[in-house]
Amino acid sequence: MRLILRVRLADVMTVLRIIAAPLVIWLILIEETLAAYYIFGAAAITDYLDGYFASRSKKFASYGEVFDGLADLVLVYATIITLFVIGEAYWFGVFTFTCLAWAVVVVLLI
Repeated sequence: MRLILRVRLADVMTVLRIIAAPLVIWLILIEETLAAYYIFGAAAITDYLDGYFASRSKKFASYGEVFDGLADLVLVYATIITLFVIGEAYWFGVFTFTCLAWAVVVVLLI
């Protein structure tokens, strides 16, 4: 019996964003900031492509929105926290961004 794995292209884009997070962190820590910017930018483009392919596929996945949001949080928070740790981001900006992100989650849950 042959197992066929069907993967949505939108999910592949989301996974790429999650995989990009540790790569961006590593590049920042070894001071390859230009490469980190490019990888972060490419990951941000996959966020757009993810939505595009998800809407075109006309396949509804109940986990899609949550998975996409999780990938966004992993990429953005990991990058911001890394920049804060190496002294390139201010604590107030990190705190404000964190509060805004949680406020959006709370408002959506209400």
